[in-house]
Amino acid sequence: MGWASGSAILASLCIAFLCWFCFGAVGYAIIQSIATKEMKKYGLNPKYGGFKKPAIKAKVDELRAAEATYAGTTGFAGPSSTPPGLA
Repeated sequence: MGWASGSAILASLCIAFLCWFCFGAVGYAIIQSIATKEMKKYGLNPKYGGFKKPAIKAKVDELRAAEATYAGTTGFAGPSSTPPGLA
């Protein structure tokens, strides 16, 4: 989503806390289900006890490398830049 790593972690913790505060265990389970479904779109599969950090890190590295390759071949540096031809 383009967040700094610290901001994403803080947002995750706040959402987890607010889910328990506002909705209890059912709300927390729903949010976890939504997050798991989104992670599965990127080819990550949960193991017993959740997602494993090395698997997530490897997928993030893979996506960043693909993004860098795309930016290098097209000149488009991501959502914050103007695509070539539209400047």
